[in-house]
This record gives sequence, structure tokens and C-alpha cells, in this order.
Amino acid sequence: MSKVQLTTLTPVHIGSGNVLQNNIDFIQGKVDGYTYLGILDHQKLMQIIGPERVDSWVAAIERGEGMSAFLAKCSTEKLTIEDYSSRLAYCPQALNMATNEPMREYIHDGLGRAYIPGSSLKGSIRTAMLSYFVDKHNIDANQAIDFKNKKHAAKRIESDLFGQDPNTDCFRFLQIGDVYFNNDCEYVYDMININERDRQSFVDKSKHQLVEAVFDEDPSCVFNMRIRQSPELSRMIDEYNRRAAEWNNDSRNTRKKNLIKKFEVANLNSLFSIINNHTQQLLNQEVEIWNGYIEEDGVRDYLNSIEEVLKETSNCKAGECVLRVGHASGWRFTTGA
Repeated sequence: MSKVQLTTLTPVHIGSGNVLQNNIDFIQGKVDGYTYLGILDHQKLMQIIGPERVDSWVAAIERGEGMSAFLAKCSTEKLTIEDYSSRLAYCPQALNMATNEPMREYIHDGLGRAYIPGSSLKGSIRTAMLSYFVDKHNIDANQAIDFKNKKHAAKRIESDLFGQDPNTDCFRFLQIGDVYFNNDCEYVYDMININERDRQSFVDKSKHQLVEAVFDEDPSCVFNMRIRQSPELSRMIDEYNRRAAEWNNDSRNTRKKNLIKKFEVANLNSLFSIINNHTQQLLNQEVEIWNGYIEEDGVRDYLNSIEEVLKETSNCKAGECVLRVGHASGWRFTTGA
């Protein structure tokens, strides 16, 4: 089992599935002069408000009264946002929030710790590997997938390359642990959407949303990752190579070239190299797409960010890689469209 260190290069959002509402689930306030959103702790609120004022609390929400103003009426003590919040998320930019403004919450475990699930990392790595194998097999994915008649037809390509079911999937050999972050690494961003439009600004304010993300450059974020060296893995690799040989010899695959003959990912260094190449490909696609729109609103800042990450990716040494993961990670996301 190898210990792998993770550092976030840009804010990362892995959603909990919850959409929180301003003045109901969270409230904006100041701590030491800095702006935070406090995720409201309803047990703390009940202790401050008291059961006898629950109806007044509901009425205050319905008329859009500020929660801090209402709480001030319920307590003789001077309250701070920390007194009625379960946790705080820092706001690095000004937030112009409407009443009941929604916010996409970041995933936390049962102890309230922000983390990236190992399954999210494994999914992005699997996508990078799929891209690698499709390229090596010279598969025309658009031709191979019947978008019109088969809703999940893309799975056919995966089953041909990786295995027919979870019991035969060669990715069973890859084990990845969850990544836990330090406290106070949650940030809330007013997310800007860049949308290619002919007659309007590329900054699409109709899709405005608040998003909670993690951004922690502390190198103490360490998780477990290993490629299992076992007889079972050897059988999986042999099975993969057998399927690859069948693919190579299938006369229907007329456009194939440079087909791989064996599964060569036997250690983390080779896996990281494949991941990094995939990320570079995604980033270069972003640069190519947006270079023609450099003067449009928002595009230059976005390209600057992409090029910074591309520089980090190009400077990776053996045993290092940059992995694109999470919501709103780029114009073409983690899959390259």
C-alpha cells in the first residue's frame, strides 16, 4: 500500500446532493473582519430561540427577515455567527445573495470532515485509462456508440476493454482510499459560467449559483493507493490481453492501428504517467477551444487559470500527476466530451 499526497491546484467541488437555502440553512456573517457563510446548526438555534418562538421563527423565514436580526431579538447576549453554526465556509469574493439563495453543499462525512471519496478519484482515473485504451485501439467512439437507440451504449466499449461485469472488471486491482481535508478549507464561490453565445456576453449570469468547494494547499492530505500484485491480478491481465487479441483480430475493426498487446500498468508511476497525459490532452483542448475567443468576457481569466494548471502538469516528475476531478472542472469536464 502506497501513501499518496494530494494537493488541490484549484477549488474542487464534490457535491453532497444537498442544496442549502440562504436564511434557512446558512447565513452570511463576519468573523475577525472576514466574510463567512455559517451552516446553521438547528440544535443550537433551538436553544437560542426556545420552543415557544418556533412559530415566530417560521414567520421570520416566510417574510424574508434576516436570521441574525431575528436571533438578536431572542437573546440578551451578543451573538456571533459561530454561536449558531455547525461549521463556517470562507467567502473569498463578494456574494450578492438573494433571499433563499441556493448553495450547492460540499460532501462531508458523519464527523463533519470535508473529503474527496476514493470512488470519485477512481472514476476520474478510470476515465483517463478509458481514453488511453480507446486511443491505443484507435476506436471511433462516436461510430461505435449508437446514441439514438441505446441510452447506455457507451458501456459496451467499456465492457470490451475493461470486463463484462464487476467480477471481471480489471479495475478491481486498483484500491484508493478517501482523502480527508483539514478544518477551515471550505470556501464558497459565486460561480461564473462561460457560455459561447453570438449576441450576448460570454459570462452567462442566468446560470449563476453559489458552490461550496475545498481548496487546501497543505501537503498533509495523504491517502492510501495501491495496485494489488496477486494471482487474481495476473488472471485479470491475462483475460484483458485475451480480449485485446480478439479485438485486434476482429475484421470489423478496420481502422485499428498501434494496438496494445498487453496490459502494462503494473505500478503507480506508469499509471500516473497515463493520467497526466490525459489531463494534458484535456487542458490543451481547452486552450485550443478558447484561444479564438480571448477578448470575450471571462475567457482571458479562465485561460490564464487553465495555463497555470497546464504548467503544473508539464512540470510533473515521475510519480506525480495532475488529475481533473469534480463538478465544473472545465468546458469538457473530466471526460473530454
